[in-house]
Amino acid sequence: TASTARRTVNVVVTEPGVNASVAASTTYRLHFERPPDLASLLQPAGLEVADDAGRQIALHPIFQQQAPQPEYKAYVTSHVERSKVSITCHSDAFAEVVSAEGITTHEANASAWVALVPQASHTDARAACVYGGHRRTIQIQLIEKVDLHDVGLRLLPIGGGTQVARPDTNSFVVTTGNSVVELVPLFSDARLPMRLEVVGEANYSSGAGIRTPPLDVPANGTVRQLRFVLTGANGQTRTWEVIVQQRPTPPPHRANRTGGQVSRPFMWGSIAAGMTAGCLAVTCLVSGIASATGLGAPIGGSAALRSLVLLLQFVTLGNVIEEDSCLLHDFTDALQWLSLFPTAPSLGTGGTALNIRTVWQASMSLRRAATILGSVVVAHTLALILRQMLGGQRQTTPHGLAFGVWEVHCLPHITCPAAFASTLLLLGPGE
Repeated sequence: TASTARRTVNVVVTEPGVNASVAASTTYRLHFERPPDLASLLQPAGLEVADDAGRQIALHPIFQQQAPQPEYKAYVTSHVERSKVSITCHSDAFAEVVSAEGITTHEANASAWVALVPQASHTDARAACVYGGHRRTIQIQLIEKVDLHDVGLRLLPIGGGTQVARPDTNSFVVTTGNSVVELVPLFSDARLPMRLEVVGEANYSSGAGIRTPPLDVPANGTVRQLRFVLTGANGQTRTWEVIVQQRPTPPPHRANRTGGQVSRPFMWGSIAAGMTAGCLAVTCLVSGIASATGLGAPIGGSAALRSLVLLLQFVTLGNVIEEDSCLLHDFTDALQWLSLFPTAPSLGTGGTALNIRTVWQASMSLRRAATILGSVVVAHTLALILRQMLGGQRQTTPHGLAFGVWEVHCLPHITCPAAFASTLLLLGPGE
């Protein structure tokens, strides 16, 4: 066996040539002892980790009896509260499991439940084979696996004058009027390590609540690209792209040229916007009620209104490109709602690529166009229901109330901004 072996041998020496019954004799006792084979006795025969539902958890690296490692990692599924650690040793040795709850010892085999520490990067446990005063210990790290796709990241700017927009779940646009910006990443699981990559420059260690170093903001119309990379326990990563840009300088006002005429273009634009909005509301209300009640509809009014709206939309969206026209810029500020854009998009100059914020504005314009068309469909359906309630079920539905008529009249009002926004999406960055 591998354990200690002892044996005693008696050797009797007598005087030669003398009768054995009267001869003197001496007895020698020889004690033999073989030391234990500690390598075999302390060799673990098995090591297992299971969750609280009895499912086996794979060890990294894989446990091999012929070449056990001093340290193993076990990635536990999220929301598991405890895990069971079991070790099998030589039959002549003792098995031992040590955790924060205490020490569990038993001959040859030992198992113990290890409670996972909440919000900790990992929970430590030790398993050992013990013989006499000798032991062989294996370190086990229980690590909770986190699905990085469930982690939500927020960026908090330090100081004023900075806005953070989020076009999608994996990108941010930081717009600031300052020459230097600092950001603080915030996410729920502070155990996960994060790094900040400044594209083309350097990488920095980061984490939840750790502010970035001061980042220079380019002032020549270009952007600065950053990446926040989150690393999971099993090596998986998730990346957020960040664009840092200088807030565009507003074009010079007309007051610098004419002296005191700042509000006149905006006033005329406001008057045009108010008249257009009033005409749209009155025409839609009159046409809808007239069609629903069978009283007819105004002739020619909608065609003239569509032409006016199309003209104003063309002027408003065209002024996005002509940035030097201060008078036109002041006039179209009040008409911006006609283009369905949240704010005037920046197309860039000198071959500059469209930024993520412009693409986000284009997508918002398309969503608003779809919302308007959907609202017309809903209103058309309600008008048909109203006609039925007023006794129209015995009459033929008039042509002006048939499905598709209202929608066709609505399309010219949203075609120009929808086409403009679609072009921006096609020209914008694919990611």
